[in-house]
Amino acid sequence: MFPKEVIRFFIYGLLLYLGWEVVYQGFLSVHTSFNFTVIDWQVRISWYVLDFFGYTVYAASGIRENFLDILWIEGSTQSLEVMKNCNAVELIVIFSIFLLAFPSKWKDKWWIIPGSIVLFLLNIVRIIVLVIIEYKAPEYMDFNHKYTFTALMYLVIFGFWFLWLKKTSGETAPA
Repeated sequence: MFPKEVIRFFIYGLLLYLGWEVVYQGFLSVHTSFNFTVIDWQVRISWYVLDFFGYTVYAASGIRENFLDILWIEGSTQSLEVMKNCNAVELIVIFSIFLLAFPSKWKDKWWIIPGSIVLFLLNIVRIIVLVIIEYKAPEYMDFNHKYTFTALMYLVIFGFWFLWLKKTSGETAPA
């Protein structure tokens, strides 16, 4: 049998995730430009970084409903499509739910902010590296997109959560 704190964590986490899905699917993705704005920021920042390092970079916005921005380096045979599932929002939500659902003092929940910023910036690095891979070694694109960066993003989430647990472990309180 699981301790009641573990069960409570999973129930709170599930309820928070379901609440997020209702808000996201029912409102944010339908009635706002939320996805477009997040992706646009990430693609613009990626474009500026690649340009800074001397790449001739092109971007296009609002191409289709499924992917909102594309980015490519001059001479590439393919472009990188940045879709709504690639903007790290879902990962930031999962990370935030871990912290919100875990029994701890509310003053310790502030870790959501730096963790979210790190995940947002890491996703920009991911976009930049994938565009470079698409340009220099397109045969490695699929593997790195599906496995390398997925593993890296989840390792960062769990690493940040583990660090948070170590920092706040002596101060747990009922949620």
